[in-house]
Amino acid sequence: MSPTPDRSFDVEAYCVGKILSECGEFAQVGGNALCFGIDTPDGAKTGRSRIEEELGDIIAAISFASLHEVVAGEAVTARARKKLQKLLDPTQRDNLGRSLAPQPRSLVAGTVGLVTRRDVDGSTDEVITISSEVATALRQITDGSGLSIDTYLRRLLKLGLPVNLTQDGPIGYRDPSTGLTLPEGFAIYRIWQGYTYNAVARGGFWVTPDGQRFDNLNRLNASLGKPNPENAWICWKFVDRDGREHLLNALRPLPKPRNRRPGRARSSPHSQQQS
Repeated sequence: MSPTPDRSFDVEAYCVGKILSECGEFAQVGGNALCFGIDTPDGAKTGRSRIEEELGDIIAAISFASLHEVVAGEAVTARARKKLQKLLDPTQRDNLGRSLAPQPRSLVAGTVGLVTRRDVDGSTDEVITISSEVATALRQITDGSGLSIDTYLRRLLKLGLPVNLTQDGPIGYRDPSTGLTLPEGFAIYRIWQGYTYNAVARGGFWVTPDGQRFDNLNRLNASLGKPNPENAWICWKFVDRDGREHLLNALRPLPKPRNRRPGRARSSPHSQQQS
């Protein structure tokens, strides 16, 4: 008896069909749980256990499709992140003005986002929840700074930035206020009024294509003739070796906390000796 030849696959059809099939099984199990109770035994298992299994099967099918490049795993993860942040935002409302979703009991209020924890297919994330006070403080610090919360925390925790930046060779520029050093030839740019302006770090200066030299970033920025002063660190950008665009502010170290000089203690009238 000759062996049965292996079938040929339409990979896209199989992967999408597998996701739909698993979603259909979840719909059946979920429907039974809603009708008869989520913790009611359904055979040897409860409805809750079967729901957990079917959700796991859906995740596996999505990961399988990502491995076959039928869907982009990063796009799916980004969408999941966006959706989760919306659901966890207590200010979100439905079309009737009511709260969009119930907030988890373990969540005081607010979430910063998702911290990526890479698995084999790079699709698994871990949710980190924080209190509303911490979330508000982080937003106040990062709003208008050009920094993401992730970048700010990386700098605060001294983890290093996810920037592929070559630091080999001579130093092209050293910022006197922060101590940030950039390699010779490090290129930056900004767009203003439809024009792209460029400069490179060379010999301790920012040098423009026409040969102008500026000893700090603010003077370089002011040379464009902008009428109002602005924070140049959140206006100029660079591209790392992987082709990703970043604000120059992402490289700047966090400022050191200022040591406040203790004020002169006021003596209490009761502690003063009567002359």
